[in-house]
Amino acid sequence: MHFIALKKIEPVVIIFLIGFLLFIDFLFYLYGKFPKVVLHLRELLIIFVVASFIPFLKRSRFIENREVIMKLKGLYVALAGIFLIYIFPKLLFSSFSSFLRFSNRSDSPLFASLNMFYYGLFVSITTAIILIGVMMILRDLIYYKRKRSTVRNFNLLLILIVVKIVFDIFQKEEVGPSFLNEGLEIPGKVLFFVLIFLMVFNSLRNSWVNYLNKKQKLNCLWLGIPLIAGAIVFEVLIARNDIITEYSVSLASFIYSTELFLCIYLGMGFLSLLLHLPTAGIFDQKIKQISSLHDLSRTISSVFDSERLINLITHKAAAIIKSDALWLELLETDSSKLKVVSSVNLREELLSDLNLNSEKGLSTWIIQNKDSVLINEIDRDSGTKELLSYSKKINSILGVPLISPSGVIGILFAVKEEQFSYDQEDRELLQAFANQATIALENARLFKELVGKERLEQELRVAHDTQRKLLPKTMPRIEGLDIDAISITANEVGGDYYGFFELENKLAIAVGDVSGKGAQAAFYMAELKGIIESLSNIYTSP
Repeated sequence: MHFIALKKIEPVVIIFLIGFLLFIDFLFYLYGKFPKVVLHLRELLIIFVVASFIPFLKRSRFIENREVIMKLKGLYVALAGIFLIYIFPKLLFSSFSSFLRFSNRSDSPLFASLNMFYYGLFVSITTAIILIGVMMILRDLIYYKRKRSTVRNFNLLLILIVVKIVFDIFQKEEVGPSFLNEGLEIPGKVLFFVLIFLMVFNSLRNSWVNYLNKKQKLNCLWLGIPLIAGAIVFEVLIARNDIITEYSVSLASFIYSTELFLCIYLGMGFLSLLLHLPTAGIFDQKIKQISSLHDLSRTISSVFDSERLINLITHKAAAIIKSDALWLELLETDSSKLKVVSSVNLREELLSDLNLNSEKGLSTWIIQNKDSVLINEIDRDSGTKELLSYSKKINSILGVPLISPSGVIGILFAVKEEQFSYDQEDRELLQAFANQATIALENARLFKELVGKERLEQELRVAHDTQRKLLPKTMPRIEGLDIDAISITANEVGGDYYGFFELENKLAIAVGDVSGKGAQAAFYMAELKGIIESLSNIYTSP
């Protein structure tokens, strides 16, 4: 509620400050110059007017949005807005005749006409407001992946810009003795060089360039050329305009300093883009690899179908390691031999010619040593000649084991026709992927066993209920006899059976141990009970 109330008050405050500034400046125009007595108060009023727009600038989509591309678009919009403010209002003001002219009491071109005076007011204030937004955008770009010292260095730059504004005000207004103003020249140069140093130092903070993909870097590179050209033209034609300097020293100093910082930062960013462009493709590849690893990690918790999971593993691996062929071999439980279960771009003749599963094959070596293999020169490697009998179509091979707690359960192979196609980083990456794949396959296997176990338990519960219903619920009542019986099974379902039959004043007792256990034994028991009940009505002999 408090925030909403402030948002309603902000326009009122801005309108009041702008109206008051227009009225005061109109009186100064009539007077013909800015009296030195009120110069400081007037500069404070101008600063308040410009600063009152900061809340609106913070809510701009170019400021609120943290994406780098949106920030760069904001710089384009800002420069375009400044050029429009500089050109079109000038044409508009010059088209009107100077309906109010007074004798000039100053040599300044600002007081040549009322049109020129208010043109200077409009250009100075709107340019300063836009450049505050530019400074916010530059701050966000500098703060990208920031460190603790980043904020400190940027704040030092802002403080020094404020110091320069105050310094320029005193130097321009020539306040105090003449010898004091003459002595400000050397400190002014020192202050300027320190300011340039801080601008360059902060411009080195362009970490956002590292996180752009190749397409984004190319777009920023081509779009950066007109952006830098526009910033330089602005620096030469607008930032040093005499009209702005005559209207307000503080605004002129701020505009010049901010525009100079913008030119330096854009130049350093453009240079960084040029340096990072050759490695842009590598960065995109790494992003793709990380994305594939992330997708596989999510697959572990969502896919439990072994066949689907195996296909996912091979295709995700192919996305990580660009290869001419890639396949996955898994160890068969019954024969303890490796079998190709999934592949990408694998030709049958290639698989038949590769001697991987022999006693001296690569697969055997990987299983025995539980380690990966990387060979980039098959025809020149002495060990490879014994391991491979087919080396004409492939020259690089990479194989990594899938190791579970019980041992190696499979091997993931990737091959290329060119030599030196893989490096140690590819080896480590594919091994990390294989480790994730192992977890996924183990989870799928355990899930399958769990489902089978639950299904068996459900069947046993049904058989147990069936068996209990087949046993007698009440004991026969015979005078002179106390009869009781109980059956306790070792598992959920047992094959034990007993029953009582009254036959022509005789009591028949049947006791049996049915072969087997579980549901099958219970069904045998039900069949036996039916047979005895049927035959006992015909035959009384055991």
